[in-house]
Amino acid sequence: LALQWEYIDFKAKEINVTKSIDYTNGAHPTYKPPKTEAGYRVVPIVGILLEPLQKAAGMAKSDYVFPCPSSNRGGQGGGLMTDRAYEGAWARYCAAVGLVDDNGKPTLTAHQLRHGTATMMFEANVDELTAQRILGHSRIEITREIYTDLRRAQKIKSIGKFNRGMAKMMAKAQGT
Repeated sequence: LALQWEYIDFKAKEINVTKSIDYTNGAHPTYKPPKTEAGYRVVPIVGILLEPLQKAAGMAKSDYVFPCPSSNRGGQGGGLMTDRAYEGAWARYCAAVGLVDDNGKPTLTAHQLRHGTATMMFEANVDELTAQRILGHSRIEITREIYTDLRRAQKIKSIGKFNRGMAKMMAKAQGT
């Protein structure tokens, strides 16, 4: 939420992460440095997101990629999102994409998107060190621990495919 348009390099297709937000006082968020040195990072812009991000930049009315809505801050909007504004914006996003329960509450957190990103990188065979740097983990063990569960799940899925393939081959062999 601390991301500003000036930290996005469209030519290099990179986002420079240099700040985070402190919500200790939710009504008055402030900048803070990332938790660890690894939190300062350059994140590549995935090809499928480049054009929509460029379009959003061209229509931006704030320096922030995710500004406080205009219903806040005396109707002017912009600036850092308060904790409450973030919760409302996240709920509206989840509702718009159908990620809410029967009570209209989001069924997904933004942090779960980080785990989803780790999963997709693992499934795309991105090496652990690259994933660690993109995710901003301070130690490779943190990334590896996330991938450990993924590896187990992938192994079970792969063994299932193998078993189904073997069963088909056996059935075919017995039928001839």
